[in-house]
Amino acid sequence: MNASMVRFGGIALFIYLVLLILGSLAFGGSIVGRIVGLIGTAMLIFGFWATKGYLNAKGHSKADLPILIIIGASALAAILGLFGIGGGMGGMGGMGGMGAGGMKIAGIIALVIMLVWFLSWLWFGFSALGFGKTGGGVWKAIGILYIIGMACLALTILFTILALAAGSAGLGVIAGILVIVGGLVLLAAVIVHGIGLIQGAGKM
Repeated sequence: MNASMVRFGGIALFIYLVLLILGSLAFGGSIVGRIVGLIGTAMLIFGFWATKGYLNAKGHSKADLPILIIIGASALAAILGLFGIGGGMGGMGGMGGMGAGGMKIAGIIALVIMLVWFLSWLWFGFSALGFGKTGGGVWKAIGILYIIGMACLALTILFTILALAAGSAGLGVIAGILVIVGGLVLLAAVIVHGIGLIQGAGKM
């Protein structure tokens, strides 16, 4: 993959964030929102495909599998989103809406995708952190931010379950705080990720 493609991959991640925010705040679950979600998912997928190309060019292939899983899970989440199942944005945008279909078959499929999504992003975080030993501090930061963000979301799930089991409003508040913190950290991770690709393209 050439430097121009890698650079656009970084830009694509920024476009993804803009569309994620625009789709969530301006369009919600409307038809327009779903179209925006599809475009956003395409940007996310290209950003990660460019990441794979860049890391491979640097002799790092350990992130290949989690990246391919992220791409596949994001694409599937976007397709389900067209039918009103899940968040419809793929990637991080689809996290909050996964499982919205209840315990029907489609809802179960959405929950499985959420689990795969969760594990693959965490896996990628550790892979990026490992690449940071040779790729520079920005990739260490990318890995750390993804790991922290996913850890917050894991704790969100835990506290949500505990809150429901115990009927505790306090635990529910903690879960709410954690999901906000985790979401903001993941947004920061994507921003730094985009910067990392743009900077890396300049060194190819």
